[in-house]
Amino acid sequence: MRLKLGLLGAALLAAEPTSAQESPPRLSALRLEPPTLAQGWAKPTATGLRAVGSAQGQDSLPCWDCDRARQAWPAFGEWTLGMWTAWAFNRFLREGDVGDISLNQWLTSWRGRWDWDPNGFVVNQIGHPLQGATYFNGYRTNGYSFWTASAMTLVGSFVWECCGEKNLPAVNDLLTTWIGGTGVGEITRRLSDAVLDNEARGAERFWREAGAFAVNPVRGFDRIVRGHAHRVGANPPDARPHNYRASVVTGALALGTNRTGETQWLTGAKLAGRVVYGDPSQLTEAPFSTFEVDFELTSIPGAPLYFMRSEGNLWGKVLRRQATGTDWLLSSHLRYDYVRSRAFEIGAQSVTFGVERDYMLFKKVRVTAGTRLRAIPIAAVEDDFQPPSDEGRNYDYTYGGGLELQTSFTFPNDFRVRTRSSQTALRVIDGVATSHVLERQEFLLDAPLGHRTRFEAGLRYQTRRSYFADQPRTRAYAPEFWLGLAINPPRWRR
Repeated sequence: MRLKLGLLGAALLAAEPTSAQESPPRLSALRLEPPTLAQGWAKPTATGLRAVGSAQGQDSLPCWDCDRARQAWPAFGEWTLGMWTAWAFNRFLREGDVGDISLNQWLTSWRGRWDWDPNGFVVNQIGHPLQGATYFNGYRTNGYSFWTASAMTLVGSFVWECCGEKNLPAVNDLLTTWIGGTGVGEITRRLSDAVLDNEARGAERFWREAGAFAVNPVRGFDRIVRGHAHRVGANPPDARPHNYRASVVTGALALGTNRTGETQWLTGAKLAGRVVYGDPSQLTEAPFSTFEVDFELTSIPGAPLYFMRSEGNLWGKVLRRQATGTDWLLSSHLRYDYVRSRAFEIGAQSVTFGVERDYMLFKKVRVTAGTRLRAIPIAAVEDDFQPPSDEGRNYDYTYGGGLELQTSFTFPNDFRVRTRSSQTALRVIDGVATSHVLERQEFLLDAPLGHRTRFEAGLRYQTRRSYFADQPRTRAYAPEFWLGLAINPPRWRR
């Protein structure tokens, strides 16, 4: 898992940040259309080989990467390969007999004997979304739409639950693999688009292909098999977003833990990676035309991979646009949350629906404010009284919803302030507790120091209240504070 995060961080270093002095674009300034890469791989055709001008003004090159058609058999083959890879890992590398499947086990699963999975937190909240991403990209890479690839991810998740492992099929795995795999799959597809450069040669080409393979192995495998990994051609004109900001943050962290009524503080180092793809306030009907990804690592014992969050738009519509600079938008997002601190663990897949407003304050400060409702079909929350299973499960399976408020201010000279507040209520469907209530408050300030460096200070306060039928109510807190230096990687060659 640490290797996977390291490779993702390396891929983010290839991203192109916006200049530190560049002011945020108006909503009407950007029109992000569905990228040509969404069309999948196609054999060279008269249309697919049309000439596209090089970004460096070189002679025109054939754009063999444009106008790709849907290819059913390659898509099915790569979809199947993702499933067999997961089975081989369980069968030959993982301890236990999870990979020992049989005809009798298949018949038991098909008779409808579904259960709740006993796997540990990391396997269910990280492993299953990554597995679902292989199903998703098997079809997405071969020319199918976001929605078709998502549907095939659901099919792949069902086939795996019934026939891919010895454990009884589990509803939580079905949903986590499907929903999480859809989000992770589309993010890795677009990040691999951003890293690749069909015009590159030599060492640069090798490292770009290696980075894209690390982020999206299905895409990388497909390019190697088809010979696209070394073939020189023009890049599709809209393979990369108009706006793309990435940063690596390093600094000091103070993390508090309160589960007994007394807060204990530990200090350590923090390493975080962030990427903002597209303009977050420019929402179009193309799914994930804009998304954000955050992950945080710490040196504090018990919290190595502490925090992850991703959020991509599913749909957006401008409700009202005024000449005074005020925009009202209706939006829907697909969201993934992961927290594993010393105080508690949370993993959730959700869909949000909200209204956002973007406007200029005093003609100098850009403000983006929004209110979102969250629908959470599946979440995992650590339970203080849940005895760990043989495979490490010590959490409840839940469903529920919540409300989130967020506001960001961008001042002259690119000075930024961002706040986010959320409250979530979850009903337990398999576990010891009856319900959980989660709260999160965040405050982030960052200011430019130089051309590629920024100062960052942040506060985050998370709480969990758990209610039981025959146990006393429990509470857990995880306050934190950090100071850091954010470094924007250099621009890629256009």
